Amino acid sequence: MAQTAGTVVRVEGLADLRKGLRKFAPDVNKQLRRDMKAVAGIVAASARSQMPTRTGTARKSVKASTSGNYAQVRAGGVRAPYYGWLDFGGTLGPAGGRRNTQHRPKFKEGRYIYPAIARNRPRIIAASKHAIGKAITEAGMHRG
Repeated sequence: MAQTAGTVVRVEGLADLRKGLRKFAPDVNKQLRRDMKAVAGIVAASARSQMPTRTGTARKSVKASTSGNYAQVRAGGVRAPYYGWLDFGGTLGPAGGRRNTQHRPKFKEGRYIYPAIARNRPRIIAASKHAIGKAITEAGMHRG
């Protein structure tokens, strides 16, 4: 069952399904992981489309990834360490020889990634259900 808790879409039983697939159908497990990364890609693409661009570095840093039983969207990193400030606001201290401090209104829910999750919730749920159903069918398991 998919549900939201804040800005997270949780798929109950996904960890158990992946554990079973690892034993009986490892190739299907790998495909499920790729399919879940594609689900996170829906959010990443939506967030990128809403972001302003100056150099495009922050926009390019928004990427879908998977880790264990999670599909996630990551942003920032070494090339765009200011991403948190861009998305959530606050104060950005001087950098790169500049002597000015930049202020941006704070948004607890963020401006880009979390709103992209909320906007795309039905698509995320549908794509997750499709990926899981496909994995169950390819593994020869029956839904019960």
